[in-house]
Amino acid sequence: MRFSYLLLVCALAGCGGVDPTGPTSSGTVAITATPSGAIHRGSNEFTLKLTAGSIAPGSKEHTSVEVTPWMPAMGHGAPSDPTIVDNGGGTFSVKDVEFSMPGTWELRVKVTSDVGNGTSTFKYEVP
Repeated sequence: MRFSYLLLVCALAGCGGVDPTGPTSSGTVAITATPSGAIHRGSNEFTLKLTAGSIAPGSKEHTSVEVTPWMPAMGHGAPSDPTIVDNGGGTFSVKDVEFSMPGTWELRVKVTSDVGNGTSTFKYEVP
């Protein structure tokens, strides 16, 4: 079961400018992040999609999503916190994701839900 979960995460990771090696993930909730356009310096927007095995995303009654932009080479995050909006059906809009300088950035996502938890780290090259 875990092997098929990892295949699902890796298959979904190829879209949206994600590092071609795929995101690092753990937990029972699969997370995909799709940028709304080309990644750039400044404010970016993403759509997050959560799935948990065969359970429909809309069945999640209590879901908490944390998104942290992080620049590992510099050891710091963004100057402000992103805005997260629950669109229903396991889909979230993430706005105001501030990549303040060029280089490799991570979008660290943590999900806590009544049907499972998960984390994923997506890497982006900011020009």
